[in-house]
Amino acid sequence: MSEKVKVTIDGITVEVDNGTTILNAARQIGG
Repeated sequence: MSEKVKVTIDGITVEVDNGTTILNAARQIGG
């Protein structure tokens, strides 16, 4: 089970797996 981390990009917070790139996190929120 992967550890989750919260990332905030342009005021939008998304919870992603530890090790996820910022680019992929942005893609998950439609960035």
